[in-house]
Amino acid sequence: MCTIGAAMALQGVSSVNSAYGSYVQGISQNRYYDYLASNAEKQGALELQRGEQQAQFEQDKGSFESKIQRNNAKELEGTQKAIAGANVGPGSVVSENIATDTFNKQKLDELSIKYNADMASWKAKEDAKLRDFELKNSAAGYRIAGKQAKSAGKLGAFNSLLGGASQMAQTWYLGNQYKPKVK
Repeated sequence: MCTIGAAMALQGVSSVNSAYGSYVQGISQNRYYDYLASNAEKQGALELQRGEQQAQFEQDKGSFESKIQRNNAKELEGTQKAIAGANVGPGSVVSENIATDTFNKQKLDELSIKYNADMASWKAKEDAKLRDFELKNSAAGYRIAGKQAKSAGKLGAFNSLLGGASQMAQTWYLGNQYKPKVK
């Protein structure tokens, strides 16, 4: 009977050890997935911040380009007036048409630069929002995977204990069935 008891004790200890290992593994995997989820959420926040910075950069770049374009237009206007004064005479229809055309094109160029800056700024913000959305979805997936891993660890622990109990019962049954009967 001592050998049956020892065998049953070893089986019990083994199943408890296996159950504990499964449980701890589930908790450990859950923590790992929580870590990944936390990193994904932090990265999403950084993406939004980067998008805002990029949008501001695009607006600043557009303002700078507009300023350069206005300066170039003023230089061109001065050159045109000088040429008109020397050749055609100020106040003529031709010089007025040239000045009006130049002014209109300069305004179109300014609007084009502003539009391009606005579009680049909008795109930077929208790209950042999309990346943040993707990272938040990844974080949610990691959290679900963590919960599943934790549940799997608990289920594995229960199965180990149940299997150990089954083995112990089988050992006890077989040990009692074949032991010699004393008369």
